[in-house]
Amino acid sequence: MANQNEDERVVRDLDDRWNRVYIENDRAPFAEILADDIRLTWPDGRSELGKAKMMEPTPKRRVEFSERGFEIHGATAVTRGRIRVYHPEGPAEQRFVRVYVKSDGRWQAVSVHVFPIDPAADAKVPVTWSPPRIETERLVLTWPSLEQIRGHHDAIVGTDMFDTIVWEGPEGPEDLEGFWAEAKRRNPAQTELDLDFAVIERASDRCVGGVSLRPIDGEPTTIDIGYAFAPTCHGQGIATEGVGALIGHAFAERGAERISASIFVGNDASKRVVEKLGFKHEGTLRRAVLKRGTWIDEWLYAITRPDWEG
Repeated sequence: MANQNEDERVVRDLDDRWNRVYIENDRAPFAEILADDIRLTWPDGRSELGKAKMMEPTPKRRVEFSERGFEIHGATAVTRGRIRVYHPEGPAEQRFVRVYVKSDGRWQAVSVHVFPIDPAADAKVPVTWSPPRIETERLVLTWPSLEQIRGHHDAIVGTDMFDTIVWEGPEGPEDLEGFWAEAKRRNPAQTELDLDFAVIERASDRCVGGVSLRPIDGEPTTIDIGYAFAPTCHGQGIATEGVGALIGHAFAERGAERISASIFVGNDASKRVVEKLGFKHEGTLRRAVLKRGTWIDEWLYAITRPDWEG
């Protein structure tokens, strides 16, 4: 059992390093992770010896991994997952299966099979993990129901809340439904992945906003946060309560060491939220966001673990 536990640790570490190759866009670790005769099978069924191909440099893209699976049987281990790559023309998703073999005491990957995703069939794949849940006096941060998603859509469309944030709002209810369907496919236990929460008001059971933890370059110790709340709850301390719960969870449960927030210059309400929670102003990012044809400066705020603990 001790040997199997050690083998499992080694393979999981190799698989994590493989993921980081794509997150950090550094192919050098593949020299050790991949066997010289690794076979790569593409979504169209083509198969080839893949090490040289996989060692070739590629443009840096934001990537996310989710739906992780793992099995080990003697000297063979299999990992499964899902990858989303953010290309300039839009995100693309695939599933993959990686096979590792132990030879002469050393584990290496000997094959990887990449599968296309059928959106219609994929929508029927059940989520197998429990929703995240953070509770405060007035709020519950979790994943929303379909009714809550549609109610939130009706509450925010046509308002001015999008004037001071990057997001321009949903084009229709299906946009929000699709966003939450995708959010639910990311395992909350994987701290290197984005984690999105709907903010539910206990008294009304309505979704009044959303908050997000976004690890920078897949590193869970340094996190960027996002938040947006319906105008109907402005001025009630709801945003401060919800964002405060979010950062407390990130520090206490997810190993965060630094949390940052970027705020449009002039969005004083959002600035007050983070200042109340102990964030420090670190500077101004000039011409940081192109919004409706105009370049917008952003304030950069951050809070560190010592700040939070103090």
